[in-house]
Amino acid sequence: MRFLISAIALLLALAPASIASAWTRTHVSSVSARLDIDPEGHANVELNAQVEVEGGWLRELVISGLGSTATLNNGTVPFLVEVDGGRRFPAAEVELSEGVLTLRFERKTAPRRGSYGLALAYGSNMDAQASHDGNATRATLKWTLPPWESGLEDVRIEMVVPPGSRAVLDDNESWETETRRSGSRTILQWRRAHLPRTTPWTVTASVPRGAVHGILDRPASEEPSPRAAPAVSPPHLEQQTAVDPVALCAFAFLLIAALLKDRTYGRACQTRALRPVPVLSIVPATRVILTMAGSALGAWAYHVDVRAGWLAATMVAFLTLYRVPRIQGVAPSLGRWEPLEDGTFTTAQRLRRGELLGLQVPVDIGTLVGAAFVLGLVATALMAGPESGPLWLLGCVPFVTGTRSHFPLTPQDKLRLLADLRSTTPGIEGQLMAYRDGSGRWHDVRLRLRNDFHPDLQFLDVAIESVSIFRGIEPRPVLLAVAKKHCSLTRVLHSCLYPRGESRSRVAYAKDFDPPLLHPLERALRELKNLEAATPRAA
Repeated sequence: MRFLISAIALLLALAPASIASAWTRTHVSSVSARLDIDPEGHANVELNAQVEVEGGWLRELVISGLGSTATLNNGTVPFLVEVDGGRRFPAAEVELSEGVLTLRFERKTAPRRGSYGLALAYGSNMDAQASHDGNATRATLKWTLPPWESGLEDVRIEMVVPPGSRAVLDDNESWETETRRSGSRTILQWRRAHLPRTTPWTVTASVPRGAVHGILDRPASEEPSPRAAPAVSPPHLEQQTAVDPVALCAFAFLLIAALLKDRTYGRACQTRALRPVPVLSIVPATRVILTMAGSALGAWAYHVDVRAGWLAATMVAFLTLYRVPRIQGVAPSLGRWEPLEDGTFTTAQRLRRGELLGLQVPVDIGTLVGAAFVLGLVATALMAGPESGPLWLLGCVPFVTGTRSHFPLTPQDKLRLLADLRSTTPGIEGQLMAYRDGSGRWHDVRLRLRNDFHPDLQFLDVAIESVSIFRGIEPRPVLLAVAKKHCSLTRVLHSCLYPRGESRSRVAYAKDFDPPLLHPLERALRELKNLEAATPRAA
């Protein structure tokens, strides 16, 4: 229980640090704007921004400073477009109030890690940003690009104005300007290589007084109303907290499953006198430390770079891979074969039910608990989507390696199989026998058949062998016939069965035991017994 508490505490300690860095995961790198001003003083604005999503998914984009008279053009929906693939991500919800635009995206269709272009078209009245200069024949138009939380590169503003207009620069202004004609209109362009963070940028154009009717009636001394002043609150990108709850839960589950697997699987091997064999052979304490460190690193790195998070999760999953365990311990001490009582079989059945439920090793797809977890992980991966879904699938790795199918059969397993064989196979009768050493520990269980066919036949047993196959260990019943030493029965046994070891061995066996195998053996033994009874012995 202590290692589970430690794992949970580690993840809880990790969350605040990741949340604190949430605002650095997405930023705007470049902005350009184009204003087309009509004679009424109304400007159609096309705002384009380069949005960099470095981790997580973009849930909400808020842009302030558009002006209190800003309205979205009819029939247009702001959207993001992927720079590389060209895929469009229209906003699911759009809200514009008092110059503050809020775009919200649904999780399943939200932009994720990558570069995107924002396309925004809206209208705004220029009268709030227009004022007169000292020349009665001209007027000035001002427009302010709102400040942003991150520094911008290659910022451009274009203003389409009436002929005869020109850009106005102060002596201390060093950005570039350009004037060109396009048909009957003049295009003024301002350009800055870099705009510092949280810095607004106001550009001024001088236009003929009679070309813009919407500002003719403004007195020269009148200042813009406070409400009409451009907003200076920096726009911001708000995304889901840096630790995506879905991804955080996936890493937490992978960590707990890995630690629980290491603990319970090691205990199960110890009770079976086995030595666990991990694919990566390192000291158990080091494996635990690497598992916890990999989970913590992955939970943090996932929101900086999704691929880095996947790599860390894969490392943790790799630490949970096991090969078939090896048998350890000394050979059994001297003992004897003893018949088993009926209550012993009931105890073995109860232990079997506990194993099937997953009480010993719950992180095992071969148990009911483990299978339920794997189904839940697959369903969660399908619902989580293509980004965090693979993390949940990696959580299945501890369940499919180092399972019960890799364990050699215990005497209790053999007891259950032989009892089922005796009860379900017609014509099979016998006594369940267990080999106990001096300490009372079981080492083997067999089904001893009647052996009154010949006096030199010592044992006729059905045993269970563990056969290694590609998916683990498969139990297989075999027939063992053991003759007394230095008797004529060996030749008969070898004619019906196979010698166990050397050709003159007194032990014979048959793979894949089947009751019809007994008939020729019984017949041969009876014939030998009758022949020996009819042959007179030498005096």
